[in-house]
Amino acid sequence: MKVIKQIEAISNLPIPDEIQSQLHAHLTLPFNNSGTDAQKFWHEYPIQLVLIEPSDTIDLIHQQNEELHRLIHDAFIAPEYVISIASGGETYLLAMLITSDEGAGFYLLVSTTNDAFPMFQLTNQLD
Repeated sequence: MKVIKQIEAISNLPIPDEIQSQLHAHLTLPFNNSGTDAQKFWHEYPIQLVLIEPSDTIDLIHQQNEELHRLIHDAFIAPEYVISIASGGETYLLAMLITSDEGAGFYLLVSTTNDAFPMFQLTNQLD
């Protein structure tokens, strides 16, 4: 599991380059695809992105602090939206929660090859 709090840290995530590119494009879309404007927003507001990797377990989630555990749970149960990001036979689901009136949010990126998490909950909510 990886947690990032700055949009520029997407390049450090252990995901394929094409998935990174699609993820970055999606996260900068509300800012007219401006990485600079998105970066400013991420620095100003408490935004997080959590990557659930293929080998991560539910026990690992339970070891996180209470707030992060709650956000992950809520992203599975009642996200604002879920999209699929795919490339080269690999698929990730991206769920988003809005956490403030200003539009700050929590993103959960999950590899669909992870058997420990209930993907059916997220796939039922695909936009």
